Parts: sequence; C-alpha cells; structure tokens
Amino acid sequence: MREYNHWNLKLESGSLSCLVLDTLYDANKMTLQELYQATKNDVKMTIHRLRKKEMVTQNDDKTYSLTEFGRWFTISTRLKLSFLELCLLACACCVQARYARDSKIGFYMRPTFDRIFGRFYTKKYISVVFSTLKKKGYAVKFSYKTIRVYPKTCEGLMSMYGEDFKGLERWLDSVEENQLYIACEVTEGLLKNHAD
Repeated sequence: MREYNHWNLKLESGSLSCLVLDTLYDANKMTLQELYQATKNDVKMTIHRLRKKEMVTQNDDKTYSLTEFGRWFTISTRLKLSFLELCLLACACCVQARYARDSKIGFYMRPTFDRIFGRFYTKKYISVVFSTLKKKGYAVKFSYKTIRVYPKTCEGLMSMYGEDFKGLERWLDSVEENQLYIACEVTEGLLKNHAD
C-alpha cells in the first residue's frame, strides 16, 4: 500500500528538501556537486531521504533527477497546496482542457474523486479539499458535486504543468483501477468459496 500513501507526505516549505526538489525540477538532472553548488549546502543526506521517499532517483550516469512523484510534490509545494489538493486541481484542469478543445465547458465531478479517495478519507475531509481550492483562489464554481477552475488559471497551469498534470491524472486512474481489480478479486473469491 506504500504507493497510495504519497498524499500524506509533507515537507516544510523553505527546507533544504524543498530547495533540492525545486532545483532538480528546473534542471532535470544534476550531480551531487552541481546540487551543492546550486544550493550552497551539503545535500548528500537530503538526497538519501528523498530517495527513500521515492521523490528522487539516481541515474546510471550518477546524476539525480525527480521521479514523477517528486515532480508532482514539487508542483504542490510551489502552488502551496497539499498533495491531495494538487490531485484535485490537476484532474479538474485536465478535464477542463479536454472540454475546452471542443469549445465546451467542463466541470470535475466529485463522485469521481470520491471513488479514488473515499477509501482513504472521510467525505467531510474530501469536502474540505474541494472548499480549499475555492478559498485559495483556484476554483470559480463549486457545488457539492462539481468544481471548476478559473479558465485563465487553468490555461496558465496547463501551459506550465500540463504534462505533469496529465501524468498525475493517469496515475490516479491506475489507483482507481487497482482498487476495482482488488474488489473484483475479493468478490470473486468470496463467491467461489460460498459455492464450494
């Protein structure tokens, strides 16, 4: 279940870990020496901790780069959002961008988010996540069942982080598919045992 615990991780804003992630996001890959020069700090232990949290990976050429999760976490820190809030924002932006290509107005539906995160969070907490995007100035329309990001904000975010948002949306889809697969296997096993 480790892969599903990512949205509970937190780093202190302004910490060396955040600085390393931010530097690697912009540079794509760097050696320890380059990271030391860029941050003016010894980053060896920080890199070790970030690798354990699966945010940074070491490449064959002894450089370091961000994993997909590291990129997503860096974006959430830059936007001052929790990782769960970023999941909602990314999905809403991706849906709106797809609809906008056909000159339509898109909304992200709460039941979709509930299917993915309902196992991990209460409905009340998920409501707080939806409300927070509105309070932080990202959402223009929010009802109990839908959210819409300000169109200009959505365009700006998609131009800066579009590929990362699409990757995050795909990852969340796989989380939902894995949950469905597990539920089907359990149900099938129960039915088979009951028939025996």
